[in-house]
Amino acid sequence: MSTRRRGFGSAAAAIFVAALATGAPAAQMGESGAPPEQNLPRSWQRNFDYGVEMDGKSVSDAGLFMVAGKPYMLMYSPAFDPCYVLSLDAKMVRPVRRDQITPKGDEEVMLAEAAFEKAAPLPYLQDGAAGVIFYGGQKRYKISRIPSLVGPTTLDDLFAHSPIYKRNADAYEPEAGAVAALKRVLEKVQVEIWFGTWCPHCKMLVPRLVRALQGAANPNIEVVYHAVPQQFGSYEPAKAKDIRAVPTIIFLKNGKEIGRIRGGAAGGTIEDEAAKILGEKTSTVGSAS
Repeated sequence: MSTRRRGFGSAAAAIFVAALATGAPAAQMGESGAPPEQNLPRSWQRNFDYGVEMDGKSVSDAGLFMVAGKPYMLMYSPAFDPCYVLSLDAKMVRPVRRDQITPKGDEEVMLAEAAFEKAAPLPYLQDGAAGVIFYGGQKRYKISRIPSLVGPTTLDDLFAHSPIYKRNADAYEPEAGAVAALKRVLEKVQVEIWFGTWCPHCKMLVPRLVRALQGAANPNIEVVYHAVPQQFGSYEPAKAKDIRAVPTIIFLKNGKEIGRIRGGAAGGTIEDEAAKILGEKTSTVGSAS
């Protein structure tokens, strides 16, 4: 479960320092003068929490990509040439030719460190707690955290704002027994999903429940979504619902709460827990209640 999240300047740096501390021993030098591993393309995974601006305008097809165990963040767009790699430990940016980057869909690219390690570095500036600004040629680039959703929202808006939720939902195979149980619910119920787009646990658990509910496709189950800010302890709608951790799933029948999942399922999967609550508190196919 999650209660808060730090910004780009502190959180990302802490993550990369930890990754470096647990990294592999240095490789022996190859004939090119660079460690062999640096000559090999590596997988860089997209981070959907950040957006890119160029000269004050958002670049919708630009993304930030990270490579495991290294203090780097790649800013890539098919429209950029060069693209840029931020070295978060040294607070500098290096250009990398676009033809050195191999995209593999929208969420992954392949890039070798040797493609940028000898490029002339450029400084970057911290822009508040969660942003970076630098200049490449005549262009001004800004990387910043995408503002979190706050308030009642829809699944379509959530997927548009945070594509990782849709990706994780599409990739998940829910428990067949739980989906079958959700299909059997006969009474009208409401499921309130309280979450934060900034919350790593929500990104994992909420899509799983969403996928199970989509699979059940039960018109008796109404699902509503409410996004909370990072400091949700002082957020009045969350206080009114006694939201102490996210995600929190609240189940209601006739407007009255019949159960909740706080921070994650106590045992098993989140869809199993949801099916158990609704199966015990509502009439279902084959139920005598």
